[in-house]
Amino acid sequence: MLSPMLAWHVLSLAMAIVVLGCTVAFFLRTRKARAHPGPVLVCLILSSCLNMMFRACTHLVTPDAPSFVGIDFHHETESNSTLVLYWGTLYFASATTFWYLMLAMDLISSLSNPFLPFQSNSLIHHTLAWPLAGVWCLLYDVAVYQQPKAVPEIHLRMVTHLPLYGSLVYIMFALHAAGAKSRQLTTTIHATTRRMSKLIVPYLVVFGASGIAHLGIYVADVSNGKPLVYSSYVDQLVGIVSTTVLFVLFYFDSGGCRRRGLPPQDAQQPTILSPLDDIDEAGPHTQPLPQDPPFPRMQSTANFNVDIAAELRKMVMDLTRMGIVSVAARDASDHPTSANRVPEDFATVERKRITFWGGTAATVADALVFEDVAPSVFQSLRQLAGIDQSSYLHAFNAEENLREVCSEGKSGNIFYFTANRQFMVKSVPKEEFDTLRAILPQYYKYLVQNESSYLCRYFGCHSITLPVGTRRMYFVVMQNLFIHGPPQQRYDLKGNTDRRQAIPTAQVEGKMHAAIMREPIDKLMMDIDFTRIHQCILLADADATTVKLQLKNDIQFLAEHRIMDYSILVGVRYTANACFHRVDMAVPSKDGMTMYDIGVIDMLQRYNWRWTLQRWFLGGFLCKDMGDVSAVPPAQYGNRLIRFVRQSMFNQARRESRSSLFTNSTQRSGLTVSEVHY
Repeated sequence: MLSPMLAWHVLSLAMAIVVLGCTVAFFLRTRKARAHPGPVLVCLILSSCLNMMFRACTHLVTPDAPSFVGIDFHHETESNSTLVLYWGTLYFASATTFWYLMLAMDLISSLSNPFLPFQSNSLIHHTLAWPLAGVWCLLYDVAVYQQPKAVPEIHLRMVTHLPLYGSLVYIMFALHAAGAKSRQLTTTIHATTRRMSKLIVPYLVVFGASGIAHLGIYVADVSNGKPLVYSSYVDQLVGIVSTTVLFVLFYFDSGGCRRRGLPPQDAQQPTILSPLDDIDEAGPHTQPLPQDPPFPRMQSTANFNVDIAAELRKMVMDLTRMGIVSVAARDASDHPTSANRVPEDFATVERKRITFWGGTAATVADALVFEDVAPSVFQSLRQLAGIDQSSYLHAFNAEENLREVCSEGKSGNIFYFTANRQFMVKSVPKEEFDTLRAILPQYYKYLVQNESSYLCRYFGCHSITLPVGTRRMYFVVMQNLFIHGPPQQRYDLKGNTDRRQAIPTAQVEGKMHAAIMREPIDKLMMDIDFTRIHQCILLADADATTVKLQLKNDIQFLAEHRIMDYSILVGVRYTANACFHRVDMAVPSKDGMTMYDIGVIDMLQRYNWRWTLQRWFLGGFLCKDMGDVSAVPPAQYGNRLIRFVRQSMFNQARRESRSSLFTNSTQRSGLTVSEVHY
């Protein structure tokens, strides 16, 4: 017959196995359980269950040990199997603490960066929680375990829980700061933060309650002068209860039985943009801001579908749109257009305070600030491109929301299109923001002298403080290259072949057929795809010469200013009727049945020490051709792209070779030549 203590450990082990099995099964069978933060909660429950299992096995292997911490205190006399189980228990107990920390950091990080998708941290969590638990075990081994009896047995339990209390202190202060800042958000978004808090906080309450319980056990031991007989079992009971409560919360939140009730929708309060002060670097003056209607109510989300980041991005872009409208709405006389600009025009930064009315007193007191860089210069650039003030204002009309699109590149920047798709608002890092400001005088002069340039047209350079987290976000307003409609094919060309392939080799023949049949290809393609599928841009001789010369001049301009990692974006649009004249930056093909939209994009990266390190890493460690990677000095980067433009982009012989090869291929596959229209 099992003794009561042995039966207790068997029961603890069985409960851990049952909870772990139910959690994994529920996670695999229920789609909603796999939505964020479901994966974090599963890892939290997993580590907690493994902690329970290792601890129960430790006591089963060493039934005579007076307490769990007593194994550490007398580890010289314990068997290797007991010590392995002991360290496993300590590791997973620490991992449980750090997964609680990851759960809290999800909420905090979403408030800290509104352009961070809430579910994007999963990989980061795994690279932090598990290694941190290992680091803590290593520190414990060096500072405590290898110093026999340096820490009295009565204090050992508290030492093992140091990560728990450190995490609790951080979470309390960080959430308090984030909560205070969240009150500065618009009513709808503040309600979203409360809904997310309602989802996350119960799990953190379990974390805090377990910490309080462990502290109570420690106080009781200290009061007794030595560890109590039952303190180890009470400590074990706290782990069992907290793990069970975690599973129950997870089960209900992810729709296993019924949803926890959501708070009622808050009454929408009007939020407007209102002028407090207008400040520019020449001195203060007053300019009214146009009033916009209140922010539209965002669609409510429930439980695991709440996404604070999306709500915050919407709010920030609403504020940015209002700021753009306010600075563009001034009379043209305030910033007279002239091709001759003085240095002060490029250095001017006008600031406007943005205040929420209808919020709390703290909201009104802590106004946001919108900065407009070199407004007169960008106004001249807009007029140089034939964009008048009224059309620019209309594009950012308050009745038309900006449409967010996901970036297909590696930068992670967020793009917003105006309703008429004429302009794009793009978030940029501060380095790129500073690069545009640094080259702005030369960029402006170059565009004045080269109106047919293919360089990306920047029409605004702005920044805005955030109500929470990172204090400033940076944006540029650009002309949309595909203003005349979406192209059937898009190519991002850098003149090199290192990882520059988007279409798998097995699909190339099908895409070649689609290109010849003038069918759309949705995927953004790259250099290798261009050489295989489209082969070349077929223009009239005069147009080809003009385009190649202009691209060469544009690339040389960028190289002179140490810009690199830019690319030539090419859009291929098929037309129903022949067109033989240029439209904006679109060039007609030789037969007039295709229009090519051409532009140089992503031209705000300057060559620095990070690019140098990347180049040597790719060449030295990955054994790649250092002349064929993106991370090369600006002059080499420019020369390589110019060579690609001259030898590949407009090489008609490559196009004819492609057509001949594909015709032979289609005949072998059963198609007749008459079925291929080119």
